[in-house]
Amino acid sequence: MKKSNIFSIIFPTVIMVLMFLTFATDIFNIPDIQSKSIFVVGMVLIFPISFLIQGIICVLNKTNWILSLIVSLVTYIVLMYIFLNDSAYIYVLLYTAFYMIGHITAKFYYKIKTFKN
Repeated sequence: MKKSNIFSIIFPTVIMVLMFLTFATDIFNIPDIQSKSIFVVGMVLIFPISFLIQGIICVLNKTNWILSLIVSLVTYIVLMYIFLNDSAYIYVLLYTAFYMIGHITAKFYYKIKTFKN
């Protein structure tokens, strides 16, 4: 497996693990209120964007889209059970939707580009 394929599979995983560990271990000594707001921004903005980018990268690198999506979602679910509660389960649907938007958009763009040539 090429390095680019491995990167496209674990891209959101690395971001999620780093964000959760930063939040849980308080390694930057950020006050509690600010760290929680940073974490919420991560869950609502950074994670969906990373899933969107992963969907695009999987099309460009011709990576197995199911494998990359499952790895990222399983990572989120494991981290959710460790650090969050079950109410964060709804984000699985949001992240899947962003992944599919990125994947379908990139695939559509790729087909239009190859059709014109």
